[in-house]
Amino acid sequence: MNDQIIRLRFISEDPGLAEAIARTLGTGFTLRTTSVMEPLRLGDLRDSCDAILLDLRAANLEGDNEPGIRFMGAVNQLKSHPPVIVLCDSENRQLLFRAMELGAYDSVSNPPNIAELRLILSRAHKFYAAEK
Repeated sequence: MNDQIIRLRFISEDPGLAEAIARTLGTGFTLRTTSVMEPLRLGDLRDSCDAILLDLRAANLEGDNEPGIRFMGAVNQLKSHPPVIVLCDSENRQLLFRAMELGAYDSVSNPPNIAELRLILSRAHKFYAAEK
């Protein structure tokens, strides 16, 4: 990886996972966490991050994944947006396919392999930088 810091927006309801990912990604990354339930100005994503990691695991205690899918759909409506990498339980293939249909750049299974996640984020960052 080069010397540039990759600004990652992690959208999740799991602050413990966010902390673990931030710690294990190490240098070269900054992580900002947002709840999928929080209002977010989607247009601001273009300038505030280089990639989005969207946690598509159950967004609430009832197991409702729809907030994450709605977020994915809203991001996809933007003319230009950072690539979205989805974090999804590997056995939930239907949810993963829905996210891919809505424009997800790539996916990682839960729990994420950090080496794989770093590589995907680095590729996504390069892709987005070239697109800008």
